[in-house]
Amino acid sequence: MGYFDVCHLHYIDEYAVQLGKLAGRFCGKILVHYWGSDWLRAGEPMRLQQSGLVRIADYIVSDSREICAQIKTYYNGEFDQRVRFIRFKAPVIEELRRKHVTEDVKSAFMEKYQIPRGKTVVACGYNGNPAHKHLEILKAIEQMDCETRNSLFLLVPATYGATSQYIDELKAELNRINIPSRIILDYLSILEVACLRSVTDIFINVQPTDAYSSTLLEYSYLNKIVVNGSWLDYSDLEKEGAFYEKVDRIADLTEVLERMVPRLEEEKLKYASNTGAADRYQIPYEGNELWEDLYCGKTTLSPSQKQSRAAASAECLLYINELMKSCYMRRMLCIRNLEEQTGLWARKHHFKTVVVYGAGHLGQVVYEQLNGGYLDLLCVADQSVRYVEWCPTNVLSPEEIKDVRPDVVIITPALYFDEIKNSLAAQLDCELLTLDQWTGELADGHSERA
Repeated sequence: MGYFDVCHLHYIDEYAVQLGKLAGRFCGKILVHYWGSDWLRAGEPMRLQQSGLVRIADYIVSDSREICAQIKTYYNGEFDQRVRFIRFKAPVIEELRRKHVTEDVKSAFMEKYQIPRGKTVVACGYNGNPAHKHLEILKAIEQMDCETRNSLFLLVPATYGATSQYIDELKAELNRINIPSRIILDYLSILEVACLRSVTDIFINVQPTDAYSSTLLEYSYLNKIVVNGSWLDYSDLEKEGAFYEKVDRIADLTEVLERMVPRLEEEKLKYASNTGAADRYQIPYEGNELWEDLYCGKTTLSPSQKQSRAAASAECLLYINELMKSCYMRRMLCIRNLEEQTGLWARKHHFKTVVVYGAGHLGQVVYEQLNGGYLDLLCVADQSVRYVEWCPTNVLSPEEIKDVRPDVVIITPALYFDEIKNSLAAQLDCELLTLDQWTGELADGHSERA
């Protein structure tokens, strides 16, 4: 797609690391953005993977001062000049600030998700990841006295982060404890998220780690009751005047909710200053100026950074090649009587001359499967390679393919299927199959012609 000025990588897991290493080939600037658990819950093996990306990044960004401090400490000050604390503007708060959540909008939301009036609505976590400890929260709620428990309506926002198996577990547990509830699985618009925050009375946040989530900020802006694990650091918001109920153990929720729910309106008074605290915390960071500086400001890569980017990119391409080879090898192993099926495929279509395009790992896999003696001619072609040990003849250039008059060309570089296919189609009058199409034909036993 061309060359890009900036690659901004969000949530640094294994996939982001590999993409980021490759990004040095087509991006001028790389931003690494930690969102919380990708740093706080990363074990040492993951930190080691992340370090390969951190070393080639122009900036390392987080919306948590604490994470910024931890990154600086972890790398012994090596990247201090590249670490930036910046927050995004919270679009849900903008919806609330502009009074888009009218009574009619809120009522429609409650009707859609069958949220009853007259109940105390408790939101358990903010996504479907088991780390939000939904099952432990439900266990604590189950221990509450019957009268208080029966006055609750439980919401489990699981719009992302959940597996179907975990959702089934949650449904079974909610049915067992027999408390009115709703698991929200739909994608929610920004306005709907604002409605969710508005209809909630109590938000429970007891995951192992957290880093100033927008969810908590949004509930704070609405002066909603927030119950945090005492192990979660929200000291910056508290310094601005925010108040939160804290529990040392999830089991303590039983006692806390039994105290809060019967005197809900009185409890809400403790949170009356949270709107101002949320505003004061967010306003200095909600403009675009700091992002503009990172995106548009000039940076100069040191020679060591340039070398690191080149090495990381080469390493990533090798990783992708090995991954694709492994993937297609597994796919081929699933095809019964593979060698026999390959021969049947060639005879069925009367293919006598076959060219395998791509002299890499995948090309070798395909070449070895086709090299069974039932073809008159089997060749390998490549844009830049002219000799490989596993091919007894020289590798053809793209321009030389037409000279052997192939019946079919199988295109193997998985990253460039479409590009190569379009290029060859202009030169050749024969079948052109991507590796996906070829393995699909072998597996299905019938032709899906290009």
